[in-house]
Amino acid sequence: MLISVQYARAVAALLVVTGHVSGFSAFQAASTTHFGGVGVDIFFVISGFIMWETSKDQSPADFVRRRIARIVPPYWFYTTLLVLLALAVPAFTPNIELSTKALLGSYFFIPYTDHRGLMNPILLQGWTLNLEMYFYIAFAFSLFLADRRARFLAVSAFFVIAILIGLFADSSWAAVSRFTSTILLEFVMGMAVSAIWQRWKLSFSAALAILLLSVAALLYAEIRLQNSGINFIVFGIPAAFFLLGLLNMETSLAKRPLPWLVATGDASYSLYLAHPFILSAVHIIFQRWLQNYLGSDSMVLAITFALTAIITSVIISYLSYKLLEKPAGQFVLKQLSGGRNIERKRKMATV
Repeated sequence: MLISVQYARAVAALLVVTGHVSGFSAFQAASTTHFGGVGVDIFFVISGFIMWETSKDQSPADFVRRRIARIVPPYWFYTTLLVLLALAVPAFTPNIELSTKALLGSYFFIPYTDHRGLMNPILLQGWTLNLEMYFYIAFAFSLFLADRRARFLAVSAFFVIAILIGLFADSSWAAVSRFTSTILLEFVMGMAVSAIWQRWKLSFSAALAILLLSVAALLYAEIRLQNSGINFIVFGIPAAFFLLGLLNMETSLAKRPLPWLVATGDASYSLYLAHPFILSAVHIIFQRWLQNYLGSDSMVLAITFALTAIITSVIISYLSYKLLEKPAGQFVLKQLSGGRNIERKRKMATV
């Protein structure tokens, strides 16, 4: 896997975790606005990039097998863990709905509206995986086309048509709202980044300039444009340039890779899924044993909680990647491939 992509995945995951840290009372002294949602946009761009990079010689069936093996086992594990927690300790999970609709929608990536009016599955961050699976379905059908340009146009046209339909359809339906969202274009942006990167290479100085400008644009968008209604433009385009800048720095980055950042990139999917559990556990510990010593409304408490929660999330998520995500994915892929030997040297494409 490219070091630059690993760095991008690590940054995206850490941004999402940081955004969720700000929602806990132990962090309230920092009194910051919600920050980190752009991590999702970076993830979507990375996903489009990886699918375009790795699927050149894949059949539709092979592509689907690999995507299922990659996405489903960890997601089902953490969804099931939350369901069991809701059954065992409902006081800790008062907003979890365990209806048939919620269970089927959550496990099979079908958007639905829950009892609170939210269009999220039981594991809240799973809403992005609904869009991922939707993208994979569209992408899998494009693989029936031999010409790569035709594939790109087919996926792009599919999403543009879906978005146009969404202008007239009833968006109160969760599936309509999710599957006609303009954020889907971020997958296409990632595909475009791959095509551009393969064709044109930039100098290190030009790549660094693009990277810094994209970071500035993303920071501005996070602070000023969160509710702009055109997130695929204000977040998606800078996210695409962020990845493009990193990719063109690959040679330099690969000379002295940062092991902890590469490891975080490896574990980014587990980190994305597991961090709410870890953040909640760390917050309980702080509330019960440390808050009285650090002060319930102190900046020391906020910073200590944030650092502890983020570092603990990364460490436990890396263990989840090694002990759950990776072996489970290999096992499921082997089963879906009829027990045939799967090349172990090639890593499954990751998101």
